[in-house]
Amino acid sequence: KALTSCSDDDLTMAKVALSYVLLHLCLAMLATAKYVPELTMQTDAFFYVGTYDSETARCDVTTVNSTTLQHAFSVGAGGGGWSYTSLMMVLNPPEGEVDLDQPLALSFTVQKKYQDLSCASIRIAGVTDAPPDSLSYKSTGTMHRTQSQLACPPQYCRVPAVDLDGGSENWCGWAQGLENFVEYPLTNDMNDGSTVSVNVTKLTMGAELSMLQMWANPTCQGSFWDAEVVLTELAFENI
Repeated sequence: KALTSCSDDDLTMAKVALSYVLLHLCLAMLATAKYVPELTMQTDAFFYVGTYDSETARCDVTTVNSTTLQHAFSVGAGGGGWSYTSLMMVLNPPEGEVDLDQPLALSFTVQKKYQDLSCASIRIAGVTDAPPDSLSYKSTGTMHRTQSQLACPPQYCRVPAVDLDGGSENWCGWAQGLENFVEYPLTNDMNDGSTVSVNVTKLTMGAELSMLQMWANPTCQGSFWDAEVVLTELAFENI
């Protein structure tokens, strides 16, 4: 029998059913949407202690699409140095891509550069203050400086602490504000390239963050260390 008329109740039920369908379609689209950060910045820092109590610190911040994270310390006849490269991702997703107040994951591809990945992990922390999208800092040390004269770059340029026995820090100390992090261990199975997903919900949900900062963390014990990870194809998605 053909439908020739609809009551108000019929129309109300139809509207409710349509709203229910549209809601689930929107949630499904949001769940599969990915957000690639529009602004990712590489922090490249180096701290050197030479002979005769000379020190040099430098830090450069540049915009990049991919990077090689590094966290290294070594000593030679002429002195010792800390090399540190991190990645900072500004969080400003367009409406409808991802919701920072819902469970969130960061996916990316890792690959070794020189060292096997079994001696490294990835650490990610939330940062409230965003740095400029470019920076070039250099402090050339002079001989026999007093502690009060030692110059240091901004906090986001400083080396994060390591969990290694006897891990040496430079005169600027370990970076502050990165103690609340999530960690993802790496293995040699990932040396030739592997895509991983890290749950970052505890960093982003309900937090007023400007960005996330990622770095390689050395995990093999030793007086010297070198953790290097090639990082590409970063994207956020709700989980």
